[in-house]
Amino acid sequence: MDTYGEKTIFLTSKEYSNYLKYNYGINYCNYSKIFKCDDQKDTYILTFDGLIIGETYIFIKIPEGLIVRIGHRWQA
Repeated sequence: MDTYGEKTIFLTSKEYSNYLKYNYGINYCNYSKIFKCDDQKDTYILTFDGLIIGETYIFIKIPEGLIVRIGHRWQA
């Protein structure tokens, strides 16, 4: 996913645990589990909260893959 010159990589819990073993000094960040949007078909939501920024990602499943949108963003 390309986010205006930065890359965001989604990891499974196992991959993230392995990542932490070899990468120290990582900034605090918290990702929610991906959950289905109640009132929309094939739509999922994931939230991210960091120390100074947070975002809500909306994933819409289409035959070709996924459409990814940022639904809400906050910054301190």
